[in-house]
Amino acid sequence: MSILASPTRYSRATPSKTVADLIAWQESADGIWTGRIDLDFAGSIVNEGGRYVAANWNGEEVGNFRTLRAAKESLEPRRRMALRERAEHIQQRTQWMLTGSAAVISTVALVLVANGVILTP
Repeated sequence: MSILASPTRYSRATPSKTVADLIAWQESADGIWTGRIDLDFAGSIVNEGGRYVAANWNGEEVGNFRTLRAAKESLEPRRRMALRERAEHIQQRTQWMLTGSAAVISTVALVLVANGVILTP
């Protein structure tokens, strides 16, 4: 099936893709979907009591979702990359804030010592 094909209903017979999806999904059994990127296994989703549990290619649980679409999106490489970039950005901002705070505190302490407000032993 072409990657430019319009979205279709998910069925056992026909894997489907949309332009944005890299993973082709197929319902392999009732309530169990398997995904592939080309010939590589990309992950699986199991319907457990109306919730969809997604596991990555390595079998590690990614999350528990209310909809099948949300579970599928959680395994898309672009989504995983966006989450990783967001976490790295937050970590980098935190590091900058800590470094900046330490520099401000050091400067204030030096000024206080220089002005005799804080006496050193």
